[in-house]
Amino acid sequence: MNAYEALLQGRPMITWPNELFTGRILFGLYKIADSKLLLDNLVARNADEYAEKAVTLANDKALAKELSEEIVRCLPRIFGPEGLLEPIVSFYKMALERADAGLSPADWYHGQWMTRKDLLLHVDER
Repeated sequence: MNAYEALLQGRPMITWPNELFTGRILFGLYKIADSKLLLDNLVARNADEYAEKAVTLANDKALAKELSEEIVRCLPRIFGPEGLLEPIVSFYKMALERADAGLSPADWYHGQWMTRKDLLLHVDER
């Protein structure tokens, strides 16, 4: 199951955004959801926090239910035109512009280009 399928089913998934693009996908979707509840409980800053959050989520059924309900509530924001679609269109436009300029699109995050250092600082500010 991938992140999109999990979200569409209301299943909370923990993510640990890092320098790898795949580590930032779910984080980006949670940012689009604009939910402090999801960001605080499902986004880890490091491996230890990831493990802690996983154990908590597995053992706290009330929290898991609350997070699931919050995900379902946020689905229109995440997958609606202003949620997921517009950032993807913007990404491809900017990626093409950067490719034409000989630059890499690897540091795209939530509607803007960032250095890896800035990205990791931004994750800490969540």
